[in-house]
Amino acid sequence: MENFFYHFKILLFTLFILTLSHTSLQCSGFHGIGYTYPVGDIMIEYNTSTPLEITCIIMNETLIKENPNISSKLYFKKGDIIIPPDKIIVLNETSIKLFDPDLKQMTSFYTCMLEDTTICLNNVCVGVKPQPVTDFKCIGNNFENMTCSWTPPTNYVPTNYSLSYTFPKTRPGKRMSNCTITEDRETGKLKCFWGTNTIPHYRQSQDLYNFTVRIANVFGSLDQTFLFDHIKNILPEPPENLTCINSTTSSLHLSWKIPVAIAPISVGLQNRILYQCNFGPKIWQNGGLLETKPSQTNVTFNLTGLKHAHDVCDVRIAIRVKGAETEKMWSANSSLTAYTSSTIPGGPPKVNVGSFQTDITSNLRHVYVYWQQIPMEIRNGENLQYIVDVKDRNFENKLSYITSSYAKFSNVSLNESYVFTIRSKNSEGFSKESTTISVPANDKLIGEPALFTKVAFENGLYKLSWEKPKIGGEYIDNYTLFWCSYERDRPFQCAGYLNWTEVPANTTEYNITISEENTTQFAISANNATSSSGMVWATCTLIHDKVITKIKEVWIANVGPTFIEVKWKLDCSDRSDTVAGYIIYYCQITKELACQTQHNVTITDPYAGTGVVNGLTPYTTYMLTVSVINKQGSQSPESDKLYNTTYEAAPDVPYDLKVIQITNSSITISWKPPKKLNGYLRKYDIFVNKTMMSTPDNRTTFTVEYLQDDTIYNVSVTACTLFCSPKSIPILAKTETGHPGRVVNIWKTRENGILVLRWAEPNGRRKHNLYEMELWYNSAGENITVPTVQTLNANYLLANCEQDFKTYYGRIRAVNNHTNYTGQWSPDFEASCEQKNDFPYIVWIIVVTALAFLIFVMVIGARKIYIYYNDMKTIDVKLPPGLDPQIGTNWPQPNSNLSPSDEEHLLHKTFIANCGDSSGCSSGQESVASDCTSTITNTSDSGTEQPRTPTYEEPKELLMSIDSLKSNTQPYVQFPWNNDSVNINGYSLYGGNNTDTSEIELENVQTSKSTVDLPYTTCDQISHLEPRSNDSYVPLSNAQDKNPPYVMAANKSAVMSNFFSQNPSAMGNSDEKAYVQMANVNEVVKNDNDTVESPCDQ
Repeated sequence: MENFFYHFKILLFTLFILTLSHTSLQCSGFHGIGYTYPVGDIMIEYNTSTPLEITCIIMNETLIKENPNISSKLYFKKGDIIIPPDKIIVLNETSIKLFDPDLKQMTSFYTCMLEDTTICLNNVCVGVKPQPVTDFKCIGNNFENMTCSWTPPTNYVPTNYSLSYTFPKTRPGKRMSNCTITEDRETGKLKCFWGTNTIPHYRQSQDLYNFTVRIANVFGSLDQTFLFDHIKNILPEPPENLTCINSTTSSLHLSWKIPVAIAPISVGLQNRILYQCNFGPKIWQNGGLLETKPSQTNVTFNLTGLKHAHDVCDVRIAIRVKGAETEKMWSANSSLTAYTSSTIPGGPPKVNVGSFQTDITSNLRHVYVYWQQIPMEIRNGENLQYIVDVKDRNFENKLSYITSSYAKFSNVSLNESYVFTIRSKNSEGFSKESTTISVPANDKLIGEPALFTKVAFENGLYKLSWEKPKIGGEYIDNYTLFWCSYERDRPFQCAGYLNWTEVPANTTEYNITISEENTTQFAISANNATSSSGMVWATCTLIHDKVITKIKEVWIANVGPTFIEVKWKLDCSDRSDTVAGYIIYYCQITKELACQTQHNVTITDPYAGTGVVNGLTPYTTYMLTVSVINKQGSQSPESDKLYNTTYEAAPDVPYDLKVIQITNSSITISWKPPKKLNGYLRKYDIFVNKTMMSTPDNRTTFTVEYLQDDTIYNVSVTACTLFCSPKSIPILAKTETGHPGRVVNIWKTRENGILVLRWAEPNGRRKHNLYEMELWYNSAGENITVPTVQTLNANYLLANCEQDFKTYYGRIRAVNNHTNYTGQWSPDFEASCEQKNDFPYIVWIIVVTALAFLIFVMVIGARKIYIYYNDMKTIDVKLPPGLDPQIGTNWPQPNSNLSPSDEEHLLHKTFIANCGDSSGCSSGQESVASDCTSTITNTSDSGTEQPRTPTYEEPKELLMSIDSLKSNTQPYVQFPWNNDSVNINGYSLYGGNNTDTSEIELENVQTSKSTVDLPYTTCDQISHLEPRSNDSYVPLSNAQDKNPPYVMAANKSAVMSNFFSQNPSAMGNSDEKAYVQMANVNEVVKNDNDTVESPCDQ
């Protein structure tokens, strides 16, 4: 029994151990399907022939049953990369093994996978034993703390570091090791810091430290020892309070302080002075090395040898512990910028004999004087400027403006020579020397070089070319080439730094390299010993070998019937030195804007900007383009298409003119139209002898009517557009002979007591050569016929008519005896041989004329009486002085009953009138009457007025009648407030309703117009008004109704005294004019306080 229990215990223990083992082999954090062995991180020492071995085992019985050969689905991944099958060994149906003998230093995760399911993973580190540190160093910062740092060698196996130190001189056996190591994430270095508050704290008094770095990992450990010289490795803070306490034109007196913490160091300090001045070399120069004693804090130093006045210098001062040998032990620099002292400029600007430019305008010229700015290093002060003087009294106020590079003088004489003196000036004064430049009279100038061109190549190279002056080229000694760097190209004047060089007279081409980044302007002048042409600027930069693009600016400049002028302009950026000429392409176009046959005109001038295409057909639409030709013969793309129609011209001559019909009074002709119309055919002109007539349209047949019969006519035709063609070849046509016309007008006269019959020639153009007359008379009730009478003239004498006292009857007709054609008989006429008295007829004519004249006179008189009556209606009764109305009297409210007319006559409103003028009526509701040639002197019971002539000093008043005022009207007047812009809040009401407080808000007005076009005006405006129709009032121009407001004027002495009783000072000079505006009486407005405002208060 005891054996049984013993074996049972052994079995339980074995099961417990197996259970623990099974549990430890499970891969935590995953599905529990299986595990890998070894478990956890795997550390392998590099280069020891130790392979990597990892076994992956499936434990899930369900999966094993469902997948009998489940190991075939297992594999390993290194990171995201599947490990090749040649490194995998299949152990059995449920496990595989990774075997990799070729390992490199690394750290990576190896994962066992079942299809897409993770079984387990291991972190594999392949590294080395601890490696020595190579960059251990310590720095004492300003004698206040110390930091040691080093870079840990690369190792993929986790490695630990510790740092301790001893003092070889004082405590060689005691090791201090409480330093906390931190990592600098930016640099990856490990650091250890000691300060006055750390444990252990920073030991300032120790000269030497003996540091030990211990390095350990799973493969072993390593100790490194470093002896550290504390004093030589102290890095000071920069000097403090660096200032310049004095300066001269060549020195700076400097002062600074040593930081308090580093000053007590026993070995002392070194002070290094570096400087760099603006006008000197762009390198740091050594100004001196100054040593200070221990505990010295204040330091001064005189920096001498500076070359330029008013030069800003950058001074840098650093300190280092004496005995420190490396450059890294200098402190950071303290910096200071300071100017040396100023003095007068070191010299005047430079000029050249040709450094001027002249622009001629009519009979004057503008002169630009250029100079080279003085170098920065000799300006010697602030506010540098240049002063240009001219020794000519008549030259005052000619200076338009002056810049740092040139001065412009405007409207200078063409015929005078001038000498300009230029000096430099700054805040300290003028330069001692000056320069001069002469500008000859215009007729003394040398001819300008022609075709000055600049071509830009790569790397700042420019090719300048020109031709000799066309006039005076043989007198040239040399040329001056100028260049000026500026932010803009021509036509802007260059305000930058001007340079120049002189070349011989036989030179026409020059290459120059410019290093400036800005745009460079170039100019040239031709010179000799006594004169110069002045500067001629290159207006555009040509690009060498630039690919020619199509011309962007092309336009039609002029058009005629047979020509079109085209102009173009190459953009400056499109120009090239390879341009050889231009081609103008042109063609007639169809309705679809397509070319029929293309032609061209070649222009060989590379500088041309215009071309003319001749020989075109009038009134025809053409398409034109322009292309650039280069020197190699290639062409640019054609410009955008231009369409234009030539003007109309005279057409060709009509032809095949012929007669198609002739009558005795007309000729009908026909012709064929011109072969070339050359425009829109508007009409044909037909010339018949010297008479011209036109067709109403462009028909090619025409009938010429109302001609004489049996007459030869010369006929020709012209065709007309805006212009007419020459006449066609004329033809001759003769009209046929026709019947004579009818005699209509017959009258009788007595000549020497004899009865004479006369008649007018028959109407029409038909020919006749005699007249036939039939006569008869009545005797005893029977008509007796007289034999037919023939006469060549249009009259007939009735002989013996005065003896027989008969009454003849008759008729007349025209006869052409060549063709036996006769005209129609005239109407019958009566001719009495008895002589009658005509006097009664004359009397009747006189009586009728007299009656008509009498009626005309009566009508004119009635009209004048009517006008006078209407004028009289506008005259109001002027009452004696005692019955004058009071200003401000309350008038009836709107819609109330008016007072009786007698009372209304007593309430009149006084306005100011302009002496010497007469007034008109403003409306039927309000009438104003004034006559400067008369005033009211007396009244009668009937209310009539008698005029009389006043004296000049007598006041004149403009009276306003209110007889016809309606119940809804309130008249008022308003004075303008002042002579400036007016902001009026309302009008003053006189004789109106004081209880009504309505106002009209008016906006500000500023105007100087000579007419009033606003609801109000100011005195200064009214003084310039031109009166309308008469001089007594000026209607406002914006009045839209039949009762317009208007403005009246008069001497102040003419204004009623009670107008100014509240403000006597407003009267001013009585001869001054006051103004008052008549406003629309249909509106009721008033001022706030209902008081009289002073007009035009001066």
